[in-house]
Amino acid sequence: MSKERAERHGRWAEIAAIGWLILTGHRILHRRWKCHYGEIDIIARRRKCLIFVEVKYRKTASATAFPTINQQRRICRAASHFLQSSRLPQESQSRFDLILLQSHPKRAFNFIRQIKHAWSC
Repeated sequence: MSKERAERHGRWAEIAAIGWLILTGHRILHRRWKCHYGEIDIIARRRKCLIFVEVKYRKTASATAFPTINQQRRICRAASHFLQSSRLPQESQSRFDLILLQSHPKRAFNFIRQIKHAWSC
């Protein structure tokens, strides 16, 4: 898959993930939040919990979907930077979720699955 096509699929996957999060009662705070440590695909809030979401799109079910340890570390450092630089209450809880999207030949996506507490820092 070309880099341009992969980026286009990634953007569509993020849009689908945002739709899923909104449908399940989350409020989207940021999309593609960047700092010098890395990028967080989606930052959302549900009740008093701040959720840092990594979105992964895969064409087949057999493809590895979890972020690598290095990717998890970058996301953790970026999340820590976000928490330090934001004006959110310190008593807020936070977690790291993974949203998996798998394609289907005749539809945009076969399924969307949210894995809550996918990893910790």
